Amino acid sequence: MILKEVAMKLWPWKYLERHPQSHYTQLFVKGTRMRALSIYSMLVDVDPGDETTPEQIAADIHVPVEAVREAIAYVEADPPEIRADHQRETEHFQAWGVLDAEGNYLRGDLPKPCPQWPTPTSPQDRLEHIIAQAKLLDGAMTQGAWKYLEPHPMSNYEQLFIIGTRLRAEVIYAQVTDVDPADAPTPEEVAESMNLPVEAVREAIAYCESEPPGLLEDHRRQREDLQARGLMDAEGNYIRPPGRLSPEEEERLGLND
Repeated sequence: MILKEVAMKLWPWKYLERHPQSHYTQLFVKGTRMRALSIYSMLVDVDPGDETTPEQIAADIHVPVEAVREAIAYVEADPPEIRADHQRETEHFQAWGVLDAEGNYLRGDLPKPCPQWPTPTSPQDRLEHIIAQAKLLDGAMTQGAWKYLEPHPMSNYEQLFIIGTRLRAEVIYAQVTDVDPADAPTPEEVAESMNLPVEAVREAIAYCESEPPGLLEDHRRQREDLQARGLMDAEGNYIRPPGRLSPEEEERLGLND
C-alpha cells in the first residue's frame, strides 16, 4: 500500500493539526511548533549509513511513534498546503538572494540568516537576536566543554549530537534558521516542542554558528554524495530536491502496514 493511501486512511489526523499562530498552512504535531515536515526531514535528510527509524525519532523528541508515522505519511502524501508553503518560501528566498530563479541555493553550507533583509524591522531582527543570545555561549565553550553535546559513537557524522539521542545539533539549529523568518521559534519554544532543556538548544545553536570542523566535514561529504547522485551541481547548488522514499525504504521502515 503506497503512503498516500495510508494517509487517506489516517484522516482525520490524530496527532497533527494546524498551528494557530503560524504563517505555515501545513500541519504540526499537536501542541508543539514541530512541523510534520521537520520530522520527515529527520528520516530522509541523513547520510547513508546513518539512517534512523520512526521509533528512534519518537524516542529522541519524546512523541508517540504513531505521531512520527502520521507525519511521514502526511508529507509523503504531498498535500497542497506543503507545496503552497514551499512556493511562498521560494519566493521569499529569491527576493532575499538566497535562491536563484531555478530554485537553487546560492548560500554556503549552513542555513545562516540572509545578510540583506528587505526591511530593517523585519522578522530577521528577531532571528538575529535569538542567535546572538545563543552565541554568548560560544566564547566559553570548546568541543570538550559542551554540557549537552557529544559525538555519537555509532554515527558516521563527525558533528556533535544532543547527549543520549540521535539528534544532531544541526537539526536543532535548523528549527530556528531553516524556517520562514516570521515563524522562527525561540530556543524556549524549540526546547518545549522537542522536550529538551533550553540550554541544550542554545548550545546547539552556538555550536553550529561557530562552524566547527566536524560539521563542515560532514557537509563536504554530503555535497560529494549529492553530486554523485545528480542532486547538486559542482558549485554546490541544488539541482533538484532529494526524492521521496522508495518502496524498499517504506518497507524497511514499516510504513506500509
